[in-house]
Amino acid sequence: VTGVQTCALPISTSILANSFQLNFDSEGRVTIPDKFLTHSGIKEKVLFVGQGKTFQMWEPSEFKNFSKDARKKANLKRSELKWKQTN
Repeated sequence: VTGVQTCALPISTSILANSFQLNFDSEGRVTIPDKFLTHSGIKEKVLFVGQGKTFQMWEPSEFKNFSKDARKKANLKRSELKWKQTN
């Protein structure tokens, strides 16, 4: 196992172990498990946040707080980003 794998494995495991695969009914709806609703604090409204090929579902005010904090952290780390050039 390489250093990158050693670092990434606990991260991906912790994220994927707590994910849910939702099944669609014949009209394209999903039923969200109670465990997820309780954990997320979703009661009446849900916000879908795109993540490339997947999405996250958030309680809207929780996402607003998370997003604000994430933006601050991203701005602090901006100078550490390495941009990959394509030809």
